Amino acid sequence: MAVGSAGAVAVCGATGRQGGAVVRHLLTGGWQVRALTRSPDGALARTLADAGAEVVGAEMGDAESLRRAFDGAQGVYSVQNPYTSGFDQEVVQGKNVASAAYTAGVRHLVYASAGVGRPTGVGSWDTKLAVGGMERAMVNERVQRLEAWLAAYGNDDREAMAGSLAEDAVWHVGGTHRLSGDYRGRDAILGYFDSVRTETGDTMRLEPLEMLANEQHGAAFLRVTAERQGRNLDVVVADAFLLDGDGRILEFWAHANDQQAVDAFWD
Repeated sequence: MAVGSAGAVAVCGATGRQGGAVVRHLLTGGWQVRALTRSPDGALARTLADAGAEVVGAEMGDAESLRRAFDGAQGVYSVQNPYTSGFDQEVVQGKNVASAAYTAGVRHLVYASAGVGRPTGVGSWDTKLAVGGMERAMVNERVQRLEAWLAAYGNDDREAMAGSLAEDAVWHVGGTHRLSGDYRGRDAILGYFDSVRTETGDTMRLEPLEMLANEQHGAAFLRVTAERQGRNLDVVVADAFLLDGDGRILEFWAHANDQQAVDAFWD
């Protein structure tokens, strides 16, 4: 995330001590800031507006108000105060912020946490573990989507493969071989998969070695094997995915550890 990137940074609790400090720091650095507060007409909110922030009324206990407030934002700063809301509501609010940011397609979420990373019996620390656990689970859900795409490819499940692709997805196939090029749109990409399956007599196998994902990007390291016209392919490929707000694949690139072997296999 960089200054000048499209979209504002939405700061929760903007009229509080920590949120207000974040708003002022971001404004000083030239960021576009959306200051979220329960009291948009209050004196503190007016001070932030005079400083250049866009003040937006939102309640962290109201997930729908957060989704509206996060629309078009590139980043969210999440902070809750358990001493005003109580520990149970702190968890609810933190999860609401994370869920709304995920739904709105926000690229970056910064969570103001505390503690030592394990249960301690200290309420204001242990609540952070619950919120952070949900945030990690949402990231893992993106990994599961990539795993589902691999399973769909392996099972030749066209409906599931199509559901994993954005309608205007672009699939970049590198190298200099006969199938190299850019395949634009879901139908063209599925057609490319059909060609691969036909050309290899359905022998291509994708073995996942490692998969990573966050809200917008995914990466997969795969062992790819196949047979074609008496030739054998056995390479490791690093795949990169750009994902949309629903976790579907928007764009794909791949880099093999031996591109010459890939080109020779197809030519």
